[in-house]
Amino acid sequence: MCHRDTSSYPGEQIKVFVVLKEGETATQEELIGYCKTKLAAYKLPTQIEFRKELPKTNVGKILRKTLRAEEIIVNREK
Repeated sequence: MCHRDTSSYPGEQIKVFVVLKEGETATQEELIGYCKTKLAAYKLPTQIEFRKELPKTNVGKILRKTLRAEEIIVNREK
């Protein structure tokens, strides 16, 4: 799940929320390195947040509004 963060830096920054499968491991550097081989430079994430799960609806869709709202609260506290 990607999210554009416009609060802390002029322009947009891409933040990725990652949920790893059980038993899998990855670092921010590994994920950014992988993205560099697949994405254009302006689409590269600048922040990666690992989570145990993403908020979802009853149907199973990711609640992007909830993620954005959480980010707004976190950024206001800074």
